[in-house]
Amino acid sequence: MTSGADPRLVERLAETQARVREQSTVITERVRTAAAHVAERADQRRQVNEAHSKELDKLVEDRKAAKADPNSGNQWLQRTESYDHTFQFGEDEQRERQPAPPAPAPMPEPRLEAPEPRRRGRHARPDDRFDDDDFSNNNWMK
Repeated sequence: MTSGADPRLVERLAETQARVREQSTVITERVRTAAAHVAERADQRRQVNEAHSKELDKLVEDRKAAKADPNSGNQWLQRTESYDHTFQFGEDEQRERQPAPPAPAPMPEPRLEAPEPRRRGRHARPDDRFDDDDFSNNNWMK
């Protein structure tokens, strides 16, 4: 140590250095923990990406196999059975030519006329005490 320094200053310097080393250790540990967390998340993302990549590779292989199938371009084999576009001859054709019987006219519903509802109250009348120019005497919250 220095021989001519005030002992209080030397002691204060030692306390400050100890506090700085302690804070530095805390910060270093925080950085290590954060770096480990980031590395762990990166590893998890890599594993998820590898699994997704394998799924996509399998999908591509399935599509290639489907294209390699000789019947893949055959539209007849890929038709849906929900409806048929073939022509109908014979009885169905004659049935279509005959006019359909006219539908019976709908019967009008009997209408019961309800009497007009009775009016309650009267038309609003301005209050005689109401003054349009005097805003202090009017209760505007009504």
